[in-house]
Amino acid sequence: MLRHLYAFILGLSLFGNPVAVLESFAEGVRALFYEPYKGAVLGPEEFVLGLGVGVKNFLGYTVGVFAISTASGSSSAYKSLTYLLCSKCAVIC
Repeated sequence: MLRHLYAFILGLSLFGNPVAVLESFAEGVRALFYEPYKGAVLGPEEFVLGLGVGVKNFLGYTVGVFAISTASGSSSAYKSLTYLLCSKCAVIC
């Protein structure tokens, strides 16, 4: 039973691909600061437009990657629980 518990815990991938999560989050943070900066160089109206673009890109990168990683983690948890609960029986769950 302990072996199955280890397999369950180690089989969980809560963030899917952690490198892709961090890269996407970093890209979102970069856009949040870089886009308003580009606009500020051109003028006050462009700063506001750049701020809007930066916030939109930040939310797009971060919300999208966390939604994908949550779905991946849920799928992994389901597979691990199925393995843990059905390993003793001969029936495929």
